[in-house]
Amino acid sequence: MKKLIIAEKPSLARTIAKAIESTGEKASNRGGYIETDSYYISYAFGHLFTLFDIDDYEGEKRQWTLDNLPYVPETFKYKIGMDFKTKAVDEGKKRQINILRSLAEKEDTTGIIHCGDADREGEIIIRVILNEIDNQKPVYRMWLPDQTEATILESLNKLEPSANYDNLGDEGYARTYMDWLYGINLTRYATLKSGRLLRVGRVITAIVKAIYDRDMEIKNFEPRELTTLQSNEITDGEVIELKVKKNYGVEDVEKAQVYANELNDLPATVIDIKSEKKIVVAPKLFSQSSLQNFLSKKHGFKPDVTLSLVQSLYEKALVSYPRTPTEYMATAEKGKVKEIIQAIQSRSSMKLVFKDNKRIFDDSKIESHSAITPTTKIASANSFASSAERQCYEAIYRRFCAVFYDEDCIENQSKMVIECGKESFEVKGNIAVQQGWKAVEQTERKDKLLPNLVVGQEVNHIFNLVKDFTKPRAHYTVSTLNNFLKNPFRDELKEIREEDDDDSKDYEAILKGLEIGTEATRSTIIKSAIDSQYIDLTKTQYHIQDEGIYLVESLEKMKIDMSKEKTTFFGQELKKVFLGENALETPIKLVEDELKEILDSSESINLIVNLGLCPLCKSKVIETSKSYTCVDRGCRFTLWKDSNFVTKFGKVPLTPEMVAELTEHGRVRVEGLTSKAGKTYGAMIEIEVGEQYINLRPNFE
Repeated sequence: MKKLIIAEKPSLARTIAKAIESTGEKASNRGGYIETDSYYISYAFGHLFTLFDIDDYEGEKRQWTLDNLPYVPETFKYKIGMDFKTKAVDEGKKRQINILRSLAEKEDTTGIIHCGDADREGEIIIRVILNEIDNQKPVYRMWLPDQTEATILESLNKLEPSANYDNLGDEGYARTYMDWLYGINLTRYATLKSGRLLRVGRVITAIVKAIYDRDMEIKNFEPRELTTLQSNEITDGEVIELKVKKNYGVEDVEKAQVYANELNDLPATVIDIKSEKKIVVAPKLFSQSSLQNFLSKKHGFKPDVTLSLVQSLYEKALVSYPRTPTEYMATAEKGKVKEIIQAIQSRSSMKLVFKDNKRIFDDSKIESHSAITPTTKIASANSFASSAERQCYEAIYRRFCAVFYDEDCIENQSKMVIECGKESFEVKGNIAVQQGWKAVEQTERKDKLLPNLVVGQEVNHIFNLVKDFTKPRAHYTVSTLNNFLKNPFRDELKEIREEDDDDSKDYEAILKGLEIGTEATRSTIIKSAIDSQYIDLTKTQYHIQDEGIYLVESLEKMKIDMSKEKTTFFGQELKKVFLGENALETPIKLVEDELKEILDSSESINLIVNLGLCPLCKSKVIETSKSYTCVDRGCRFTLWKDSNFVTKFGKVPLTPEMVAELTEHGRVRVEGLTSKAGKTYGAMIEIEVGEQYINLRPNFE
């Protein structure tokens, strides 16, 4: 008798088989699955099943209209995933589903072991498969915080009933159904109302809106002139910088000059010098977003790149589960941490020691997964597929070593106080006494020495008026946007949390569902926003793009709420499903009500720029980011903005006005075309429709 293990990916199935082989069982590859003495081990590869589209429910491809919106299926149904090249059923997925069905139905299969990734998505990927193949066997859950051999064997010996994870599964289903309803309906609605393809999603629109708001704030910012009082005079060969804290507006310049004169007539004296040695605490372990922040600053990695690198390291059993929102470890993992320390020390001269404190172990700040750490399988030089993968691993490895390093980082922190009249100035210095963990993490630092002065010594000073201007807040960076999405209601003036800040409110927000997106989804959604040309990431800064401006301003006109309040409201309702406080259907009903409210107020809204009717089927022609296309999804009419016409005939852009003329009259006069000889000319451009193509060509008749 055997159990069937269903892993989320083929690589994990092979890893599990190898672990089982280490116990003495023989493993044989059967094509689509591996058989051992006690197990059948098979796998999915991504989503074998996907949700129905509206057309699947209706039975045929239909033109998009407002009449059939909002569309809410009575029951959400699944189909075998498509091959994106052929647009037909993916035969590889179909074959694998049949293998899983036959293995589950075998007489000697006594139960199913669910080994999807240890998150919401992994939970429902396997649940959907089991439901679609109509599994009747008992199901157990295999939960892997990492993919080392020891963890796999331990998990196989501690299987739990799948029912213990029903709330996680229900939250996964609710999130999937809710986002389907929101995206499918509002994408169609916004496209029909605007005449342009607008991709609308619960999370993507909130992210684009945040970047739009920041960039508009910067664009519309009006600098205000300020005057400050500053002195930069030399005393005993050193420049002493003094700056009065108060700023003066344009109307108070005369007052500022009078005050500067008063200070210049008074002595400036060193009244106190203090110096003390302080232990500088090590940084916390990495969450997915804090790792993204670190690698963005150090190596310029984009968020989705970091997530992909850590996922690869996880599948090689070199690091723990990557999609974690926490920087803390569970108290139950203290033994595991000790084993990792021993493994590192057995391979290097690193001086590590186990530490037990709330900055490392805190169950109150963990939902499902602990921080990202190396595993007991320490990487070697040939473990990495790329230099980027090595840099990612080194960051995780060195951070762990920094946290558990035997020597403290000690600095001599000093402060000099200088008084001039009622003004008090502080001059600070820091000198490293012992590098400690900073040497391990290779943190760049510069010592700052205090000026060589003594108490009672007078300081030369001449305060001058210096003009300055107020500055807007900076564009969102990888770090500041991640911090905003983790807690959209943090103090906006403090976008980057320092290591010694109290992070309780951030974790309270995450555990309540107040974040926008999740660690598992945010990177992919941000990449989708970039690919849709809504936003751009240049080095480490995000910027809104023209398509993003159009999206946000169009949705505002359509009264579609993209606010952080609305987005996090839905997030909290989803979290209540996980906590058992909401039924799966509750957030679905909330989205239905929201959609009906939006569509009920839609009659007077029309943002369409009329591009005419499709010459093939007479449906409406709309503009997308890359083309002008027919709204009827069954029609093949599309004119690409970067078509042969644009490149071959002089790079004249294909404008909406030209397309409107083409759809109405079949031709349009275009000037400014350039010949191969470099001469400019004008020509009549016509639509050319062939059996396999639609193009534009000049007519010189």
